[in-house]
Amino acid sequence: MSKNADEKCFCPTNDTCLKKGLMDLFKCIGVPIYVSLPHFYDSDESYLRTVKGLNPNKEKHSIEILFEHMTGGPVSARKRLQFNMPIEPNSKVTLFNDLPNAIHPIFWVEEGVSLNNTFTKPIKDLFRIMKIVKITKWLILVASLVGIVIAAYLMYKNTGNVDITTAVKIKPKDFESPISRINGDAKNGYVNSAMNNDSDKF
Repeated sequence: MSKNADEKCFCPTNDTCLKKGLMDLFKCIGVPIYVSLPHFYDSDESYLRTVKGLNPNKEKHSIEILFEHMTGGPVSARKRLQFNMPIEPNSKVTLFNDLPNAIHPIFWVEEGVSLNNTFTKPIKDLFRIMKIVKITKWLILVASLVGIVIAAYLMYKNTGNVDITTAVKIKPKDFESPISRINGDAKNGYVNSAMNNDSDKF
């Protein structure tokens, strides 16, 4: 709220407005609890300087959701929240006389989920099919290129060579016509003279 001009109206006062990375839950649960990312990760550095032993780390303390880039489906998610309590000096309690003005971490929790094999198997099968198609595509391309090279080689090898088949003239014997004719009648059957295999006809 202290950084965003559109949210300035949510600040109780200008002096008590929370800085980057914290949210006040007092109106929600009725107790002075602030939430942040664990170890004040991605929060204003002033909160980090007032507490010793904090080591913010992106991998351990950030909120993350992993999406499969092709289908857009989430496969893993991690939500991490730290609960803090504001402390300040209190002259009425001797023990609190020397307390600093700070935000003190109480505990932090992590909730996460990762899809099991039932949900990830279809995605794995999809990628397996895509891999097979990709390999097959390249195999077909390579086979086509090899075929083109072989065809070009054979064409180049046979350039200038012409195979000629000599035609042999066949003369029918005297008085025999090479024209097909049908002889016979309905009783004895019909015979195609051109299909007759007797060698003495030609």
